[in-house]
Amino acid sequence: AKNGMEALSKILDAQRSDPFAMMLTDIRMPVMSGTELIAVLKKHGIALPVMVVTSYGERPLLEELAELGCTSYIEKPFEPDRFIDRIRDFLAERKMGMEQLNG
Repeated sequence: AKNGMEALSKILDAQRSDPFAMMLTDIRMPVMSGTELIAVLKKHGIALPVMVVTSYGERPLLEELAELGCTSYIEKPFEPDRFIDRIRDFLAERKMGMEQLNG
Protein backbone atom coordinates (compact mmCIF):
# COMPACT_ATOMS: atom_id res chain seq x y z
CA ALA A 1 0.00 0.00 0.00
CA LYS A 2 1.18 3.54 -0.70
CA ASN A 3 0.01 4.88 2.66
CA GLY A 4 -1.73 3.90 5.88
CA MET A 5 -5.24 4.70 4.63
CA GLU A 6 -4.77 2.52 1.54
CA ALA A 7 -3.44 -0.28 3.76
CA LEU A 8 -6.51 -0.01 5.99
CA SER A 9 -8.82 -0.22 3.00
CA LYS A 10 -7.04 -3.32 1.64
CA ILE A 11 -7.09 -5.05 5.03
CA LEU A 12 -10.79 -4.32 5.59
CA ASP A 13 -11.64 -5.58 2.09
CA ALA A 14 -9.59 -8.76 2.60
CA GLN A 15 -11.31 -9.50 5.92
CA ARG A 16 -14.49 -10.35 4.01
CA SER A 17 -13.01 -13.10 1.88
CA ASP A 18 -9.33 -13.90 2.31
CA PRO A 19 -7.77 -12.24 5.42
CA PHE A 20 -4.08 -11.49 5.50
CA ALA A 21 -1.83 -13.71 7.65
CA MET A 22 0.05 -10.70 9.01
CA MET A 23 0.69 -7.01 8.52
CA LEU A 24 4.09 -5.43 8.05
CA THR A 25 3.98 -1.67 8.48
CA ASP A 26 6.29 1.26 8.83
CA ILE A 27 5.59 3.75 11.60
CA ARG A 28 6.06 6.88 9.48
CA MET A 29 3.72 6.80 6.49
CA PRO A 30 1.72 9.41 4.62
CA VAL A 31 -1.96 10.00 5.47
CA MET A 32 -2.07 7.57 8.44
CA SER A 33 0.85 6.43 10.58
CA GLY A 34 1.56 2.81 11.40
CA THR A 35 0.47 3.29 15.02
CA GLU A 36 -2.78 4.92 13.87
CA LEU A 37 -3.35 2.02 11.46
CA ILE A 38 -2.80 -0.57 14.19
CA ALA A 39 -5.15 1.33 16.54
CA VAL A 40 -7.92 1.53 13.91
CA LEU A 41 -7.62 -2.19 13.18
CA LYS A 42 -7.89 -2.90 16.90
CA LYS A 43 -11.04 -0.75 17.11
CA HIS A 44 -12.50 -2.80 14.25
CA GLY A 45 -11.75 -5.98 16.21
CA ILE A 46 -9.17 -7.18 13.68
CA ALA A 47 -6.53 -9.18 15.53
CA LEU A 48 -3.96 -9.26 12.76
CA PRO A 49 -0.40 -10.12 13.78
CA VAL A 50 1.70 -7.01 13.19
CA MET A 51 5.41 -6.46 12.67
CA VAL A 52 6.61 -2.87 12.62
CA VAL A 53 9.54 -1.46 10.68
CA THR A 54 10.94 1.69 12.22
CA SER A 55 13.93 3.96 12.49
CA TYR A 56 12.58 5.12 15.82
CA GLY A 57 12.83 2.17 18.24
CA GLU A 58 12.59 4.42 21.28
CA ARG A 59 11.01 3.23 24.51
CA PRO A 60 7.82 5.37 24.37
CA LEU A 61 7.06 4.13 20.86
CA LEU A 62 7.69 0.50 21.82
CA GLU A 63 5.43 0.89 24.86
CA GLU A 64 2.67 2.37 22.69
CA LEU A 65 3.02 -0.49 20.22
CA ALA A 66 2.86 -3.06 23.05
CA GLU A 67 -0.34 -1.43 24.34
CA LEU A 68 -1.79 -1.88 20.85
CA GLY A 69 -0.80 -5.56 20.87
CA CYS A 70 2.25 -5.27 18.63
CA THR A 71 5.38 -6.74 20.19
CA SER A 72 7.48 -7.39 17.10
CA TYR A 73 9.54 -4.81 15.29
CA ILE A 74 12.72 -4.43 13.28
CA GLU A 75 14.82 -1.28 13.23
CA LYS A 76 16.08 0.33 10.04
CA PRO A 77 18.56 0.09 8.55
CA PHE A 78 18.73 -3.69 8.27
CA GLU A 79 20.25 -6.24 5.94
CA PRO A 80 17.73 -7.88 3.57
CA ASP A 81 18.62 -11.38 4.80
CA ARG A 82 18.09 -10.32 8.42
CA PHE A 83 14.74 -8.82 7.47
CA ILE A 84 13.57 -12.03 5.77
CA ASP A 85 14.77 -14.09 8.75
CA ARG A 86 12.82 -11.84 11.15
CA ILE A 87 9.63 -12.28 9.14
CA ARG A 88 10.12 -16.07 9.00
CA ASP A 89 10.71 -16.18 12.76
CA PHE A 90 7.69 -13.98 13.37
CA LEU A 91 5.40 -16.22 11.29
CA ALA A 92 6.85 -19.38 12.85
CA GLU A 93 6.21 -18.00 16.36
CA ARG A 94 2.62 -17.15 15.41
CA LYS A 95 2.08 -20.60 13.91
CA MET A 96 3.48 -22.29 17.01
CA GLY A 97 1.27 -20.14 19.22
CA MET A 98 -1.82 -21.06 17.19
CA GLU A 99 -0.96 -24.77 17.32
CA GLN A 100 -0.61 -24.58 21.10
CA LEU A 101 -3.99 -22.85 21.39
CA ASN A 102 -5.65 -25.47 19.22
CA GLY A 103 -3.99 -28.28 21.19
